[in-house]
Amino acid sequence: DIIDRYGIDCLASGDRDDCELIQSHYTHCLEVAIEEGIIEPTRNGKKFKFSHARIQRSVADLLPMNTTERQALNLRVGIAAWNVSEDGRREWYVLAAAEQLNKSLALTSEIDEKRHVQDINLRAAKIARSRNAFGPAAEFLEVALSLIDSTEESWRSEYNCMLAMHCMAAEMHMVAGRFRKCDEHVEIVLRNGNTLFDKMPAYFIMTESLCLQGKVDQAILMAIKGLSQLGIKIAKNPTRVQIGYEMTRVRLLLKRKSDKALLGMRKLESRKELAAMRLLASLLTFAISVFEPELITIVSTCMIKISFTHGICRMTPAALACWSMLNSKNQDEIDRFGRLALEMASQMKDSCPLLSTIMFAYGFSIYHVPIKNTFRALDKGYNTGIGLGEVFPAALCRIWYSAISLQTGLSLPDAEREARSLCNSLKEQNHQLPLSFALPFWQVMLNLLGDPESETPSVLAGKTVNFWQGHDVAEMPKYDCVQYYINYCAVFLAIVFGDWSEASEKLERLKLLNASNMDHLLASCVHCFEGLVSYEMYRESRKRCFLVRGRQILRILKESADKGHATCHALFFLITAEEVATKGNMTSTSKAYDKAIHELKECNLLSFQALASERAGNFMLHEKLTRLTEKYFTKSLRLYKKWGARKKVERLEFFMQGLPASRASLAYKESVEGSRLPLAAADLLAQKRYDFRFGPKLASLATEYESSSLTEFEVG
Repeated sequence: DIIDRYGIDCLASGDRDDCELIQSHYTHCLEVAIEEGIIEPTRNGKKFKFSHARIQRSVADLLPMNTTERQALNLRVGIAAWNVSEDGRREWYVLAAAEQLNKSLALTSEIDEKRHVQDINLRAAKIARSRNAFGPAAEFLEVALSLIDSTEESWRSEYNCMLAMHCMAAEMHMVAGRFRKCDEHVEIVLRNGNTLFDKMPAYFIMTESLCLQGKVDQAILMAIKGLSQLGIKIAKNPTRVQIGYEMTRVRLLLKRKSDKALLGMRKLESRKELAAMRLLASLLTFAISVFEPELITIVSTCMIKISFTHGICRMTPAALACWSMLNSKNQDEIDRFGRLALEMASQMKDSCPLLSTIMFAYGFSIYHVPIKNTFRALDKGYNTGIGLGEVFPAALCRIWYSAISLQTGLSLPDAEREARSLCNSLKEQNHQLPLSFALPFWQVMLNLLGDPESETPSVLAGKTVNFWQGHDVAEMPKYDCVQYYINYCAVFLAIVFGDWSEASEKLERLKLLNASNMDHLLASCVHCFEGLVSYEMYRESRKRCFLVRGRQILRILKESADKGHATCHALFFLITAEEVATKGNMTSTSKAYDKAIHELKECNLLSFQALASERAGNFMLHEKLTRLTEKYFTKSLRLYKKWGARKKVERLEFFMQGLPASRASLAYKESVEGSRLPLAAADLLAQKRYDFRFGPKLASLATEYESSSLTEFEVG
């Protein structure tokens, strides 16, 4: 620490005659330590630091000191670190001071000294929390609480401080996955809180903790209990009459005000209503996560009524977003309140991260928000949620990031790194329910990249999906939403790898689940998958029932496309091409697939674009049209390579080796063999020369290369 902070010159400071000898000796020792990799120089070259924290701890343990001497040293270092922290303004020194002083608590006996150490630990906890280091923050808070006797007298004399520390400690333990410690602090707050509003943070933390453990039913009941304390009654299983009545009331309220009036409503300032809105937002998150459309309706209508009566807050846009999606049959309502929610959220600094989870996935699927804006919004939702302690909706933002990246063809290696980071973080913190959502998407990416633990890449199996093996069966989340995501990922993977029997089986399971209408993006993709499977089964079996189902899917996508659904508009053309292909007309089918590929490209759905090209190649292969087969499979291979699906590229390349080459390609390869033209360049020139899409410039370029005496060249 001394070397790191002050440099080598401090070692030889002092009134000694042999100063130069000492400095020379320590310089030699430092050179040996650098060669062994124990320490390394800093950027300026004059200071040094340990190459790893474990080495620093090991060296400290080797110091010839007893326990008392070591604690005295820690005390001196801690005081020195605090003195140079400029009263807490230099954050690193505050953290260092807290760590050192906590190791010497046995030497701290005076009340004033304990209060000083307590204050330093509180500052360190806030700094650690701001850096998302929730575990260390909880440890600093535990030390701060240990310096005060948790008695009734302490609560009377230090009420605000004790309440704040216990609430913050419960939140930090909850985020870090230490749920037992979280429950202990929550019970202390509920037992010692003087007023209902002082106890409300405990309800917020407890509901979030239960949800992260996968106990969503208990979380919903806890939130409903907290709302009843505030005088708001919510039924867990509302009837159709209640739902219709509440929706009618809200619809009448919204019709009375223009968009300008809604955006100009006063801010919500009442503590009671703010607490209610926060609990309702948590309840809305839980209801969405377990696909409870009735509860979603009741909660969102209640939030809108509170906003109309008392004012708007950062949770109001989430309620308007849900309202726009509940009115999915009315395009005017969707357009109005969807855009209104986005505009209202942009006016607020800390909008509810749930809004990012719902609205931007919704905006991408309905209005075709640019991909970079969607991912940026989900990143913002995640960071906002973590900063506010709302871990579950923040995790949903990252899960949506993974889900959308599969559809849009975001670079698979990049998407896999994001998914791996999320899953490892959730696993370390024991956040079971969001982990159950995230694991299937990660496994899809691993299979596409080539997971060595998955023998059959078309089957969703591997280390991530098998996470629950070895766990108690009672711990496993049994919600339909978990199975919905697992089966969706299984269908996606089976279709990409062409395992149609597996895709058909998983689709049947998917249709039996209570799929939510809130997932517009996933719902449209599921319809597309069902259409592809239906037409493929019809080609194999010629059973009319599959053709009828395929045409039903086509009508569903057409209706959604007519309402302005951009994703459904692109997917509609893909299923239309499948319908045209059943009639066997090569020209019409080629045009239909070309149109579908173009529309999917316009919508930035790279993975579906590659799939459409592959489907077109399969049709042309069945019709024995060699040149068009080669054209579409080559395009599909290029798109899969761009996506980064290495395992799919490997399989497609192996399959294409057995395809008959077109006459034009063969003739051209034979003509260039004498000039030792590279085979890859010959393939490229053959494609550019004989494909009608390429203009005269490329044709003249090919002619120039043919007549040239050069044996090798680069094609730009």
